[in-house]
Amino acid sequence: MNLLVSLALVGPLGLEGVFWGTLAGHLALFLPGLLFSLRSFGVSWRQLFSEVLLPVYPLVALHAAGLVAVAPLASGYGVAGTLSLAAVALACWIPVATGLGLRPAERATLKNALSGGDSPPGS
Repeated sequence: MNLLVSLALVGPLGLEGVFWGTLAGHLALFLPGLLFSLRSFGVSWRQLFSEVLLPVYPLVALHAAGLVAVAPLASGYGVAGTLSLAAVALACWIPVATGLGLRPAERATLKNALSGGDSPPGS
């Protein structure tokens, strides 16, 4: 679908047509894919919101606000400045996301995996 819509729109809209084609393809597949995933893994809508979205999306919004605030710093520095800013943002984001976005058991599992452990803690 993405390819067909993009090809249909690239003539009249140019690169913007590819954007709209990609967006249409993603939107058309998102809900069916989400429903299939929830059903396959036995996850309820309540679990999705309380255990996936609520712990993470406020942090994502905070991160996005920070990026918008510092984006003018990358202006005029081209690709190198933008990549440098992205690296600094990621370096700041990782401790915040792991500290606030993960539960203690998830942090312990991550720490164990990063230290080369082969089994989850407590098993």
